[in-house]
Amino acid sequence: MRSFLFTFVSMMALLMLASSCEPDNSQSNNDMVEVTALIDGAKPGDAFSVVGWYDDIEPWNAVPLEWWNDAICTFNGERWMSEPSMFWKNDATNHFLAWYPADFAQSKGGLEAVPVGSNDVLLAKSSMYYNGGDNRIALVFSHLLAKLEVRLLFKGKYKTASDIVVSATDICTSATVNMLDTDTFFNLADDPDTSDDNTLLLKQKAGNDTVLCHYQTSDIVIPQQISKFEISFKYGNNDNLQSAQLEYEHDGLLKLSSNALHTLTLEVRNGKVNFTNFTVSEWNNEESCDCDTERGADDTPYLTFTADQEQTLSFKLNGSYVLDEGLQYSVNEGEWMNWDPSASVSFGAGRGSLRLRGESLGGTASSISKYAQIVFGNPTVPVACSGDLRTLVDYVNYYEADTENAQFCYLFRGCTNLISAPELPAKKLAERCYFGLFYGCAGLTEAPALPAT
Repeated sequence: MRSFLFTFVSMMALLMLASSCEPDNSQSNNDMVEVTALIDGAKPGDAFSVVGWYDDIEPWNAVPLEWWNDAICTFNGERWMSEPSMFWKNDATNHFLAWYPADFAQSKGGLEAVPVGSNDVLLAKSSMYYNGGDNRIALVFSHLLAKLEVRLLFKGKYKTASDIVVSATDICTSATVNMLDTDTFFNLADDPDTSDDNTLLLKQKAGNDTVLCHYQTSDIVIPQQISKFEISFKYGNNDNLQSAQLEYEHDGLLKLSSNALHTLTLEVRNGKVNFTNFTVSEWNNEESCDCDTERGADDTPYLTFTADQEQTLSFKLNGSYVLDEGLQYSVNEGEWMNWDPSASVSFGAGRGSLRLRGESLGGTASSISKYAQIVFGNPTVPVACSGDLRTLVDYVNYYEADTENAQFCYLFRGCTNLISAPELPAKKLAERCYFGLFYGCAGLTEAPALPAT
């Protein structure tokens, strides 16, 4: 069993309901306690419990066997009404402890070991010396537990992730809390290092859009330190859905503290889960990941051409070869357009890059005599090519593109000003798939890796 020590920080939410905790009788007494309670979103019928005692030494060090005050304050829509009335102990330091909801703990049953789980609990503590005069006491509530959010950014072949499940696998889900301890002392019921039952399925955040690349959870958890997560999901198209289950273990421990929002952002890509960020902020921080922005950040490695000076690219079609109708282009990362077989597209310098993508299972050739050949308009302007050649076969699922029938014979034939080559990571291709691919490319000084069989 491990113990964790957490310090409460009193924090007022932006939208609070403030009212007086008044006695429910008409008795007039100058020593009657008037309480101002700050509880976010309180509604009629809600109630909190409050106990009070006094001492003249140090706060919280002389708790009596019986409370000087023991009441329940109920909200009637306008103010908090107490039953029974509360009174100050004159010429003494008066202590108050309150919890919401009222049934979280029993004042008569002892407050040194109160069970806690995953339900939100608010706690308020206050002390004041009273010697007549101002009879008001302000109770500012803060959250006893911690809030945990996990944000997932799905990239590459996982962009279409669905049926997402996120679990914290080394988290304690039950504990006891000493509400009378100055710093609030938690005793975890299970040690995550030894218990077999320390997995918590994190709930999807309400209203979150999980389409494509973003998923967000939101859960209330016991303050502690954790590091391990498990993520399962499905990906691919409807005709070929695949399942994945990945694990993430943080380098070090993530400390989850009372009354704070903890946000862990992870990137899921290529069979791995990578750390992006971990932040701690106010409990009601509603700042969320911009799903549309994340979705718009396209990281697909399209076949990309760049040049320091203006250049043009066109296709020469040999042996009556016909370009696939799915071939598209984009200049300066702009709108994708269908390629016109007779077109010559300008790029480079101020015009930006030229990107190509396609959905041709046959690649850019049907044989060594029928093929499409790239032609640069100005042979004296160097052109760099980057990206993954498989994006001409299936740019959506290029990591798993069916390349067994793809051929790229003579695609860059005669491109003497080509100074860098694209990646050729496909492992299965048709016979003579790369025949003469870089034939005559005198500007290339390094050949790309060829893992194809």
